[in-house]
Amino acid sequence: DGTRGLNTVGDVVLHLPRTAGETTVGLRSAYWIRCVVIPGTAQTGEYTASPQVAWVEASAVGGVAPAHNVTSVEHEVLGSSDGSSGQTFGVGILPALPLIDGETVEVELEDESGWELWEPVADFSDSGPNDKHFVFDPVTGEVRFGPVIRSPHGEEIQYGAIPPTGMQIGLTSYRYGGGPEGNVGQNTLTELQSSIPYVDTVTNRRVASGGVDPESIENAKMRGPQTLRTRNRAITADDFEHLAKEASPSVVRARCIQPTEVGTEGDPLPGVVRVLLVPTLPASSSNTVTPDELRIPRDLLDHVSEYLDERRLLTTMLIVSEPEYHWASVEARVKVSPNADPDQVQEAVESRLFKFIHPIHGGADGEGWTFGRSLFASELYSQIQPVPGVEYVEGIKVYPVDPTTGERGEETDNLTVPRAGLICSYQHNAVCSI
Repeated sequence: DGTRGLNTVGDVVLHLPRTAGETTVGLRSAYWIRCVVIPGTAQTGEYTASPQVAWVEASAVGGVAPAHNVTSVEHEVLGSSDGSSGQTFGVGILPALPLIDGETVEVELEDESGWELWEPVADFSDSGPNDKHFVFDPVTGEVRFGPVIRSPHGEEIQYGAIPPTGMQIGLTSYRYGGGPEGNVGQNTLTELQSSIPYVDTVTNRRVASGGVDPESIENAKMRGPQTLRTRNRAITADDFEHLAKEASPSVVRARCIQPTEVGTEGDPLPGVVRVLLVPTLPASSSNTVTPDELRIPRDLLDHVSEYLDERRLLTTMLIVSEPEYHWASVEARVKVSPNADPDQVQEAVESRLFKFIHPIHGGADGEGWTFGRSLFASELYSQIQPVPGVEYVEGIKVYPVDPTTGERGEETDNLTVPRAGLICSYQHNAVCSI
């Protein structure tokens, strides 16, 4: 705000969301920006009189474009068909990413006049012998064509068409890359790799998210029984939670809230299911977490909503959203052992509090703070006491915090949250003395 709160001539730069659209207010249709007066603080002061705006001029000074941590390969030739069933071809660079719209197999026409696009499918169970289908496995980078299966009666059945003998097989394009190293913090991508006309500076105003390591064998073993149990249908709360995480690797935790028989406060309406999503954090993220890092991108919400919507019961209404985050600040007075360094103990105690009160790896089991669970000041003694160098804990205070203003609420022994609530660490302070 270059006007210092509408007190002088200057520029007010607004970063508008991509979802901003035209709205009709009264009889006028326009792209509206609402201004509200907020109470003054000691830092900002208060108005003694209403500011008088003489003129306003709007102009675009920048833009927003989506970016992905991937590299595209265009029109790579994978090999030539030998005319047999069940042929496989591999891409040149791994790890590959799942194909998206516009990325597909192309098979050379027999008259060599061009290329024909084939259709990707999840499997060949519904493919006839003339259906030009293929399956792509991004883990191995393999393109597979339909096999021939012998029926119980001895008849050979071809599932999916076979590319003509001698014709080349290729991909229109595919992408490789990704991974957690792309989950960088906000305002870290600030260098242009090549100059672009009329572009002066560039930055990522939000954290980059969604990059994950390949699934481990242990996680696959745990996921297998869940997949068999849900059968790709969302009926129970566990089904919704499992499928929400299956929908995107950018979702690290999911919680389904269904109406209870007793009608607990915060319950959704009868027939409504609410699914809460927690995103993966940037690889550079420590035990501390910010509201921006926990914000779910609109396209991720839409993707998970569509994925669950295809699998829910017709009588169920679905709402997918973020949890209601509640931020906590802890003050601890700690007596330090005579041979311990108070500064090191302070750092260790604060780190332990950040780790314990954390939406992803907090809680007693390290699996993330429990949705809807309160925070009790009394339970923090057992978290601080085992820290090396701590002789005993003299006292603990817990405060709710508004993350927007940083203002603390009144001290409480029990920070309660609704069923859709999730507690996060804001700022902790350990006062250590010998």
